[in-house]
Amino acid sequence: MTWFLTCLQDFAEFAISLDKENNVPPEKSLKLPYKIDGDKVGSHTIFLSFNKVENWTKALKYTLCNLKWVLYWFIGNTSFAPPSGSLCAAQSSKR
Repeated sequence: MTWFLTCLQDFAEFAISLDKENNVPPEKSLKLPYKIDGDKVGSHTIFLSFNKVENWTKALKYTLCNLKWVLYWFIGNTSFAPPSGSLCAAQSSKR
């Protein structure tokens, strides 16, 4: 999990540097809502051992929230589009 946080932080730093290169104003640049610092997201550690389940759950929730922000940034800054024959589209047409 720590490596995942490191990758997420590295991608966020890459996105911020890309925004700076493209002269995106700082208020519109990617900014993660929860700071990642080593094994901590916000102030909660991602490790389950020696941690309360509630705090561990918050760390996971904050990680997912940061991931959602990165995903929104990625979709907004690339030409990525889900495949037209995606599973969600196929399931919704059956209803």
